[in-house]
Amino acid sequence: MGGGFTGFDGGGGDAQAGTLLVDTTCGLVVTDACPNDHASDGHCGLEEAVLALADRKSEYGCQWSGSMGLDDTILIPNSGTFSVTTTLEVSRAVTIRSPTPGTLATIQGADGNDLFGVAPMIPVSITFQDLHLIGAGQGLETQASGISISGETPDAGATINVTRCWIEHFSNGAIVATDVNLNVTDTTLDGNSNDYGDGGGGIFYDTNGDAESQVDFLTIANSSITHNHSTKGGGIQIQSSSISRITNSTISDNLTDGGHGGGISFANNAGPLADGILRITGSTIAFNGSTTFQGAGIAVGANQALFPDNVDNQIYLAGSIVANNCLADMNPDAPFTCLSPSDVAGEIYQLQDSLLGSSEFSTIIGPDRGGQGQDGITFIDVDAGLDTELTDQGGLGGHHPQVHMLNADSLAVDATDVLETLNTVDQTHQPRGFDRRSSGRTIFDLGAVERRTNP
Repeated sequence: MGGGFTGFDGGGGDAQAGTLLVDTTCGLVVTDACPNDHASDGHCGLEEAVLALADRKSEYGCQWSGSMGLDDTILIPNSGTFSVTTTLEVSRAVTIRSPTPGTLATIQGADGNDLFGVAPMIPVSITFQDLHLIGAGQGLETQASGISISGETPDAGATINVTRCWIEHFSNGAIVATDVNLNVTDTTLDGNSNDYGDGGGGIFYDTNGDAESQVDFLTIANSSITHNHSTKGGGIQIQSSSISRITNSTISDNLTDGGHGGGISFANNAGPLADGILRITGSTIAFNGSTTFQGAGIAVGANQALFPDNVDNQIYLAGSIVANNCLADMNPDAPFTCLSPSDVAGEIYQLQDSLLGSSEFSTIIGPDRGGQGQDGITFIDVDAGLDTELTDQGGLGGHHPQVHMLNADSLAVDATDVLETLNTVDQTHQPRGFDRRSSGRTIFDLGAVERRTNP
């Protein structure tokens, strides 16, 4: 495990920027493989690099190049596995990444400790890029998140970016975030759980305060949130009074046991005047399960018992598929069994150019319910025609978030021609309307990804 790494590029960018090169998989713990502690081994491990970032000093065997405080970067080699024994605490502006864009550096977290603990005290930007974060396992009695983020105040305005990452096997949620802007892009959150906290096996996102104080937003793009489970929001739990956006993404095979929303639970505990909005565009939400409550795909619910007059969550669906979600019988030793369809529970403010497999338990109340012409077309209570298997259809970098392809006879194939100016690429970054033209118009598929074959 010990020793230096050679032969990798220090990573482009501004030559004056502050950069630390991690050159050993050894950390703070003395083992047979790593006989020297951090003060004497002469190498810069990942744990030492994070300490040197906090102090802004060249120490613990880590030497800064460039000017510290100017676009600081910690580079982690993409060979070897970096096992950490304590939470890596980050509060300063930094990019932590692999030196080679698209190639992942692997970090193994410890049971009972969050891998990264992020607590920005001022409006800084912190980026995790090209990383493979691995937890100790799902469903453990001890709790550990991949990235645990807490903004100091509701209006801190810090921004956390998770880009081209793969986060798996954490027992307290892959990403847990409060009071920050969170951007998740080209990322896979797979096989995580959160059975002990507020929920959100893949993502738990919370903003405190009322709508007038909120400056924080959630954005998920070109990502897959799959095979996660929790007591609420198997894939995603959103408790926000601001705007959340999910674009060109797949949310599939997640399960909630005893709570709401196998794929997404969209609620609000933020207080009076807290009108949260969730906009879902060009995405596929399918094959998620709920063991107890309706809305296995998406459960939309404001805390009406607490704030009956001034809390109003709103969901908007465009160019998307929500189908094949169901009430489920959970078997710990096998995939859950579908008992009955249950796609969306709650009010849908707009349903345009989309396919809703089952409209039972949902109410469409917005001004646009789909239809022909400029309003597009919406299919309700139909078979989505989705391939049940998640497959790799390409994308950016070496690891690609997996997707559900459309079968050739799906109603979602060539369904609309009005999305061209709104969402021109799919989850795999291929053009929408791929090799399809009719009467001079580009025809688009619904959902996260276009079919690859010509008509």
